[in-house]
Amino acid sequence: MYAEAISQFQQALAIAPESAFALAGLGRTHAVSGNRTEALRILRQLTELSRSRYVPAIYISAIFAALGDLDQTFAWATKAYEERSHYLIYLNVEPSLDGIREDPRFHDLVVRMGLGK
Repeated sequence: MYAEAISQFQQALAIAPESAFALAGLGRTHAVSGNRTEALRILRQLTELSRSRYVPAIYISAIFAALGDLDQTFAWATKAYEERSHYLIYLNVEPSLDGIREDPRFHDLVVRMGLGK
C-alpha cells in the first residue's frame, strides 16, 4: 500500500511542511517502494533542513536502511546513539530495522545501548 502511505505522508506535510518525521516517513516509503531517486531527494532535503533545525539522525538512518546502504545506515545510527536518541530503545523490535539485524554493526550498537550481550 505504498501509494496510500505516500499520499498520507504528503497530506501530513501539507499540514506541517517542516515536519521532519513526516518527511522521513515519506522518504522511507519511497525507498522501500523502489523509488530511489525520490528517496535520495528527500534525504538531501532532510540534511538541508538539519542545518537550520534539529532532525533526528535516526530518521536519516532509517531511509538509508530502506535503500540498503548499510554504511550510511550505521554512520547515521551512530550519530543517533551520540544524540542519545530515545528511538534507539526500539532497536530489537522495530520492523523497519529487520534488514540490518544480521550486520555485526547492529549487534555492536545493541550492546552499546545495553540492550543485549
